[in-house]
Amino acid sequence: MVSQLSVRIHKSAYSFTLGLFLVLTMSSSVFALETFATYSPLASGYTSIKVFDNQRCFVGRILPEKRYWVTIDRIPAFLQKAVVAVEDARFYEHGGIDVRGIARALVKVVV
Repeated sequence: MVSQLSVRIHKSAYSFTLGLFLVLTMSSSVFALETFATYSPLASGYTSIKVFDNQRCFVGRILPEKRYWVTIDRIPAFLQKAVVAVEDARFYEHGGIDVRGIARALVKVVV
């Protein structure tokens, strides 16, 4: 049988952990705003950045202007998969919130 004291201690520990998590999350976002990098415009004489794949084949350009919104069906599947692989390799394993990734980020910020 679980005693009342044990239940209270468990609830207090849970509340403390949740509170600490929220405080650290909120405070880390304040510090993150200060560390955003700013990039200068393209150097004089350059109009775009060429993008190559791992076999050194040209795959496209990154332009500073003339960007257009497109529907997802107009983006090739290989490019969709490449973006997901670079941004979040475990994207399809979690339901949109990567608890392990959040914990890793918290540890990195705190330590």
